[in-house]
Amino acid sequence: MVRAALNAGFLIERINLLLESGAVIDEFLARGHRVTLLCMEHDEKYGSIRREDLLIFKNGIPDIRMCEWKNLAGVAESAGIQALVTVEGLDYALAGESELQFRRLRERGVRIISIPHYTETASRSLEGLSLFDRVCYQSDFTMGVHLERCGAQLSESERRKLVVTGSPLLDQYEGLDRPAIRRKYRLPPDRKIVLFMSLKMNVPECWRKYAFAETIPRGILHVCGKRRFDLLPAVVFGAKYPGIMRSMKSFCRRNDALLVVKSRRKNNDPEYVRDHADHFFYDEGFYPSTSIELMSIADLCIHFQSSTVIEAVAASVPSISILISQEHIRVKNPLLHRMWFPPGNISPSWHNFQGIVHAVEVCEFRRRVSGASWGDFPFDSSRREEYVRRYLGYADTRSRARIADLVETVVAERQAA
Repeated sequence: MVRAALNAGFLIERINLLLESGAVIDEFLARGHRVTLLCMEHDEKYGSIRREDLLIFKNGIPDIRMCEWKNLAGVAESAGIQALVTVEGLDYALAGESELQFRRLRERGVRIISIPHYTETASRSLEGLSLFDRVCYQSDFTMGVHLERCGAQLSESERRKLVVTGSPLLDQYEGLDRPAIRRKYRLPPDRKIVLFMSLKMNVPECWRKYAFAETIPRGILHVCGKRRFDLLPAVVFGAKYPGIMRSMKSFCRRNDALLVVKSRRKNNDPEYVRDHADHFFYDEGFYPSTSIELMSIADLCIHFQSSTVIEAVAASVPSISILISQEHIRVKNPLLHRMWFPPGNISPSWHNFQGIVHAVEVCEFRRRVSGASWGDFPFDSSRREEYVRRYLGYADTRSRARIADLVETVVAERQAA
């Protein structure tokens, strides 16, 4: 069904939100809709958004409006937007000025749609659901975890607002020129690649910072200073991050592969992570995504129970998920921790799925990769569909179209009413 052209606004609070919204923006431009980007002028983590950073879309040039939270509704109204698309919008629904601005937009008839960023929707509160026309999820799994965590008893009209669309981030795989990507990152055309996603170190977790990442003497000093005497055995006898890096490097040498490390500046990587890498990259792009581009040319991905696992499966890349302490999540939200990281090496789970994701306890990693070859970590294409159905929702690079259809529908419903 052909719908009338509309003016869709996209809230770009920080530049990395283009990971999810970039493909959706291009979809709206391709359909002939007017697109208005409402960009926050400054973000502490990612810095100022520059207009030239937004001239990246394949299907046209959006209208770019700079704003602050205090004048978001006014800027949106002056731009004439009919719908506002926001990444993880539930974050803004109970947060002071942003909630106030969303309410003003609703009063003015603007439809508001939240789209997913990995599985993070499940960690948000549903108390602000009334501000949204649709809240999109990556998969039924993510929606189910969210509803159970919130203990939500929703009415039929509220439940209709929750929709599985898949992740538009994964739409970026469509049409990638893999030889050109190798040239872009100066990677040889004939070498296999082990892609390692480095561990986020800037989290409030003593085991990760002091038992795992530090030398034994420094680790003892730190955990005693924190009075975490329970961690002393892990400091002295447990697995060490430098050992993990050496094992990966050894695997690559034996199997004629390059060790490519993808990190983020906020990860605060120890120096030895970069030292062991053949190539080291930060997230320099979001649309196209550095992570998606590197994953598209990888032969194996190694990570620490990272959400990157969905990117690997979507690209049909086998991955090793190293199981580690996620204490910072457990302390903050025990129920969510139990759902994301079930106790023991339970299979199937999104980080342990036979033939797709190979779960390895951190203390076992060095033994498992010692003497290992590519055949020890296969990707069973026959099981990919089951994993996608359970945890990704879709991997057909059409999530952006499903979201655009939803926006067109809610605007048409508003106009009909």
